[in-house]
Amino acid sequence: MERKEIVRGLKKIFSTYFNINEEFREENFDKILTGYFSFGYSDLVYLYILIEDKFNIAIDSRQLGGYRFNTINDITKIIMESVLT
Repeated sequence: MERKEIVRGLKKIFSTYFNINEEFREENFDKILTGYFSFGYSDLVYLYILIEDKFNIAIDSRQLGGYRFNTINDITKIIMESVLT
């Protein structure tokens, strides 16, 4: 799966479920979800579930270490890694 396809899928999730449209731009992809996007812990859990469902993947708990699930770029990398395994 290509990065562009993943970003399109993430954009749809962010828009549909979190009402994030304007802020979903490349320049914000390294900004912290719990800071810039004001995600709470329950939002992150919901996002995790939506991503696994949308991309038909199972994210390994080891991929979540070191706050790797807290920016759009990091989440994109996790999805890419999960698709390969």
